Amino acid sequence: MLETHIDTPDAYRPIIGASMRSLVVNVEDLHSSIESGVWGADQTAKVVEIEESVLGVSATEDPEVFLQMHRQFLIDSKIELEQNFGRIRDMVVDRFSSYFGGGDDIATEQFRDMFNRRLSNITGVSVTDPLKSSEVGAFLEMPRTINVNGLGYFQVATGKIDKEDLLENTLISHEVIHGMLTSARTKDIIKNDFFSLDAMTRNGILTRHSFDGPVETTSQLEVIHTWLMEASIEDIRQRVIGTKATGYKFGVSILRTLKDLDPELQGILESACFGAEGPAMLIGRLEQLVGPLGVEQIDNAYKNESVWKNQAVAKEFLLSLLPENLRMRAGEEFDRQWSENAGVEHLFELAS
Repeated sequence: MLETHIDTPDAYRPIIGASMRSLVVNVEDLHSSIESGVWGADQTAKVVEIEESVLGVSATEDPEVFLQMHRQFLIDSKIELEQNFGRIRDMVVDRFSSYFGGGDDIATEQFRDMFNRRLSNITGVSVTDPLKSSEVGAFLEMPRTINVNGLGYFQVATGKIDKEDLLENTLISHEVIHGMLTSARTKDIIKNDFFSLDAMTRNGILTRHSFDGPVETTSQLEVIHTWLMEASIEDIRQRVIGTKATGYKFGVSILRTLKDLDPELQGILESACFGAEGPAMLIGRLEQLVGPLGVEQIDNAYKNESVWKNQAVAKEFLLSLLPENLRMRAGEEFDRQWSENAGVEHLFELAS
C-alpha cells in the first residue's frame, strides 16, 4: 500500500499572480491569428465556425463585434472556472484519498491532508484563447497555475459536449493531478543575466530537465519522459475518476500494454507518482520490457505525430521494442487499449 509522504516544507515556492493568457487584442491580431492557424489551417477554420455558432456573429463580416464577444466569452469562462475550481479540486482529492486509503478512514484522511498541502499554493486558474493556443490544458510552475483552453467552453456552449465529462472530469482533473504528484528537486540550477531557475517541479519524479549552453527562457529546457508522466497521470485519472477520453491515447495504450505484461508495474507506478521512492524503480522495470533505451525511444515517438496518431504505426513501433515472445500478446492488448480509450479529440471534435 502506498504510504503518505511528507514533502520538504520548501519544496515549492508560491509565486503570486495569474491572469488571462494572450488574448486576441485587436481586429488586426484577430485576422493574423486566424491566418496563422495554431490548430492548422483547416482545424482553425472549424474553431472559428464553432465560435461563430456560439456567439451568433461572423468573424469576417463583423470582426469588431466578434472580437468583443470572443473576449467577453473567455473572461466569463475564466470567472466560471474560478468559481468551480475549488469544487473540482476537492472532488479529485476526495476520490484519490479514498482510492489510496483503501477503506481505512485514518489513511484516507492522511492522504487527503497530503494532497491538499501539495495543492495549497496554486495561485490561480486561467482560460487560454483558442485562437492563440492549441494547448488543451496546462499545469504551470512559474507561477503555479492551471490553464484550460477556451475551446472547451465554446464546445460546451454548443450543447454537443457534456461539461462535467470534458472540462471537469477530464481536462481540469488531469491538471489538478499534476499538482498532487510528489515533490522533486532537479539538480540543474541555472543562473544568468536573464533569470535564475532552481528547477523545482511537481513533475520531477517522471521528468528531468537538460540543457546545453546559456539558457535564456524556460522553453529552452528539454523535458524528457513526458509521455510517461502524462500517460501515468491519465492511467490513474481514468481508474479513479472515470471517463475514457484522454489527450494521451498513444502513451496510455503503451503504458497499459506494458502493465498487462508486468502486473507489478501498477504499484510501482503509483509509488513513483505519489510516494517518496522516485522514478528509478519504475524506469528500471519498464526497461526490462522495452530495453535500456526504450523509455527514451517512446518519448521520441511521442513527439512524432506520424507515429502517435496512427494505431498501426504505433503498435508496430511498440512491438519492435519488445522481446519476440511477448509481441503477440502485446499486440492484442495494445489494440484493445487503443479501441477502449477515446482520444480527447472525440470530446474536442472540431466538426461543426
